[in-house]
Amino acid sequence: AARPPGRERGMPDRAGERGIVLLDVVLGLAVVLLAARIVWPILPTTTSPARLAAWSHEIAALIEEDRVVAARIGRPVATRIEVRDRRFVGGAGGRTIRLPRDVVVDVATTADCTLDNDHFALGFASDGRSCGLALALRAPSGITMRVTVNWLTGLVEVTGGARGRG
Repeated sequence: AARPPGRERGMPDRAGERGIVLLDVVLGLAVVLLAARIVWPILPTTTSPARLAAWSHEIAALIEEDRVVAARIGRPVATRIEVRDRRFVGGAGGRTIRLPRDVVVDVATTADCTLDNDHFALGFASDGRSCGLALALRAPSGITMRVTVNWLTGLVEVTGGARGRG
């Protein structure tokens, strides 16, 4: 009788067993992936102090860009701030920065820049003056970053990084 190649006399055929092992591996991997899919959204994702500092500097750069454009074109440009949506929109190019939900935004400015309790327009005149602004960004860790705009010079500064008041 002819034997299939590679098979010795008296050796059982294990091709079916290899298929079962492969099926076990695939099913095990599917269970692990399903468990990860369920657990992933539950894991805490909070803003790190480094990311909060990066966002503060991005916001400061956006504000500074509007100040420079106002001086260059010779007419007012305003940065829009939407507190509830945690969104900052540049008046010069429309660039938008949106912060995650876990970051608390507090704004202090004059009535000239206040549209309502949740909307502000930080305007820059062509000579660099603005209505001034004090912006606080607070992460769940307690870290607070501040972005301030001097009303007379338009100077934009980023400070903070400490727990509490910043």
